[in-house]
Amino acid sequence: MNIGKNTTQHNAKISLSDDKKTLFLKASLDKRGIVGATVEWKRLPKEESNKYSDIPVNKLRTIEGKGI
Repeated sequence: MNIGKNTTQHNAKISLSDDKKTLFLKASLDKRGIVGATVEWKRLPKEESNKYSDIPVNKLRTIEGKGI
């Protein structure tokens, strides 16, 4: 996936592990992937996720502060 404006180009690759428990996002500022970062997300265990409550959709806001 390429995201960009004018001549600036950003590259990203999203993948899911074989066991479907980890999501990887690799993003770079250059096509070779030299300047960038890889982020890894893992699902929280059920007992830990119970500490967090979902935000109702009507409470979500955009960056501009508008309702979704």
